[in-house]
Amino acid sequence: MSHDLHYAIEVATSHTELSVHLAPWQKLVTQSLEENVYLQPEFLIPAFEYRQFNCKPLAVFIYEVRKHERHLVMVAAFENCRSTIRVPFAHLQSTAGQHGYLVRPMLHRERSVGAVQALLEWLADDHQDWKAVIFRHLCSQSPVGRLLLDQLELHENSNMRYRTFKRAVLEGVDSFDEYLSVLPAKRRQDYRRNRRRLEAAGDVQIDCRVIDDVKSDFADRFAMMERRSWKGEHSTALACSESAHAFLKSITENFAARRAFYACEIVLNGRSISMSHNLLGTETMFAFKIAFDAESRTYSPGIQLAIETVRSLFDDGIEKADGGNAEDSFMSQLWPRQLQFENVFMPVSLSSRLFAKMADQAASFQHRNIRIASSTGA
Repeated sequence: MSHDLHYAIEVATSHTELSVHLAPWQKLVTQSLEENVYLQPEFLIPAFEYRQFNCKPLAVFIYEVRKHERHLVMVAAFENCRSTIRVPFAHLQSTAGQHGYLVRPMLHRERSVGAVQALLEWLADDHQDWKAVIFRHLCSQSPVGRLLLDQLELHENSNMRYRTFKRAVLEGVDSFDEYLSVLPAKRRQDYRRNRRRLEAAGDVQIDCRVIDDVKSDFADRFAMMERRSWKGEHSTALACSESAHAFLKSITENFAARRAFYACEIVLNGRSISMSHNLLGTETMFAFKIAFDAESRTYSPGIQLAIETVRSLFDDGIEKADGGNAEDSFMSQLWPRQLQFENVFMPVSLSSRLFAKMADQAASFQHRNIRIASSTGA
């Protein structure tokens, strides 16, 4: 590393502290190695403001400093957690949030390696108040995930890796007809049968479009529909919490202002029966939330809308989409490609190293997909 080059790391724990970095952050979005709307200021600042986390959140901003020039080269989001039954000491974990997968750092495409190395050195510093770091849901098939996993294996601490789930993505197909052709035959038959049933029930309108009106009522209507579904019964709907509802409205306004809010809706006889809330990057659509009217469940309106959204994406020239789903989501049955995700446990203290060693020994008898990445510092 050049003697003229070093890295400055700044930590933000509130939405006001995040806003200080807004100008270089917006520039980094245009220079990032991989798209991630969840780490854009339009999403992350409201997430901090309305406290959409399980533990205390913190964002890490890493600047490359050379002489009198500073360039923001990384933004990463973590949660600083107390000890739990599963992890019996204070630990830092990359955050997934309650309503979105924020875990993938945003990296400068040309300055990514040095930024990751600086992050790992800072995380492993003995003066930090955490004893381990958990990188959640990394994907070796993505540029950022591969880089992080490679650098973690080179790091002096041994790291326990284990698979978590697969996420659906839409890519590698050139048309809606080709997309339908790769779906399982039964799924195609169900889609066509339910579409005929919908049309027989009355006037059907399918509307997918970019919304640029920051005063649109879509977020409120979506939140109310979601609350009337099973999510409302389980108190997981956005409208069940004032802060979560405010968060949804805030990100909707933010992305609408950038013409990056992609809304889809099926209307039957003038009444909405399914709605989806999606966010646009430069080349990728990120499927954030979907909801359906419980009284219309016999038509499978959520699945109908998910498939019709793919048709609209091709019509609008968008050929890649990220499902943003967890394991066993219905999206895994609708989008042909699945990305494997894994967690990495990085101990940074003696107690956490012993914990990792014992956990690995216990797991070796039960889970074949857990392994310890060997290193000289193990």
